[in-house]
Amino acid sequence: MWVLPVSMLLWTIPGFGIAYWIVPGSPIDLKYHLATETIEITNLWLPMMIAIGIVLALIYVTLYRGIYRKLPVSLLTDTKEFAWRDLRWPVVCSAVSIVTGLIVIW
Repeated sequence: MWVLPVSMLLWTIPGFGIAYWIVPGSPIDLKYHLATETIEITNLWLPMMIAIGIVLALIYVTLYRGIYRKLPVSLLTDTKEFAWRDLRWPVVCSAVSIVTGLIVIW
């Protein structure tokens, strides 16, 4: 239920930091003076992405609970307990994405 909002938050927070760290001194900002506009957009992104994630999670949970009883037995899911080691690949992939984004922005 919380995967989507948390992933959107984890995607937005590095972008927020990168915008404050890189944008004011980037060559395009020095040429066109877009730092204040970019920072304002970044300030709006964080709460908006969290809100969108929560709304989508609520829609998903509501729809899933509504149709769960009507699903065939082959599509029913069992509850699984996750451990911290299950986050290894998502963290590696997000770190690679952040580094790639930094390289593209730089």
